[in-house]
Amino acid sequence: MTRVDPGAKTNYWWVASLHVIDAELAACAAEGVTGAALVKRVRAVYPFGERAHWPYQEWLKAVRWRLAPLGLATPLPVVDVMTAQDRETQMQAGQLDMFATPTTDGGGR
Repeated sequence: MTRVDPGAKTNYWWVASLHVIDAELAACAAEGVTGAALVKRVRAVYPFGERAHWPYQEWLKAVRWRLAPLGLATPLPVVDVMTAQDRETQMQAGQLDMFATPTTDGGGR
């Protein structure tokens, strides 16, 4: 299992959130702010208006992503990612046959 950056697909809201959070973390580090005060400051700089919908969800994930290594938030769940080697092993075992490609299913599409 591999821990995957939830914004790995360069989601706009994720990337924008990380920029804002990183700037605030740098400011807090320069001022010596830690612990609950740091968390409060990071939460206060939410940049997308209403705290609702997809932008807010991405913001919350980005906050957890940055604060978890500092011990200030619960880490994001580990995502099970199938590596190329895992896929090859399963293909050899015939476990991926239901996901036939046009070159292997005889359909000629």
